[in-house]
Amino acid sequence: MQASVRVDNLPYGRNPADFFEELARQWQGWQGEQSWAAIEGEYSLVATTDACGHLLLTVSLLAKGGFPAWSAEVSLAIEAGQLQALAMNGKDFFYPAPAGL
Repeated sequence: MQASVRVDNLPYGRNPADFFEELARQWQGWQGEQSWAAIEGEYSLVATTDACGHLLLTVSLLAKGGFPAWSAEVSLAIEAGQLQALAMNGKDFFYPAPAGL
């Protein structure tokens, strides 16, 4: 399956790349959930950790305002040691440099 939504959160919403950087700073784990969501709720991220250094990242997409409505959700298992690279790649993914620079 392939799913995508267009999200334009800036300058008002929280930056999703900052969410990944915060997870990397807390690589030893945390209690409960860490989450990020687009202002209109069409895209969200929820991260939890366990005592063994594993992170479960759940990504949810929701197509709003169209017909037919649809949603997609996937959960990814990530090792704590991968969080720094994920944060660096997240910044490039969410905010790529303009072409030619």
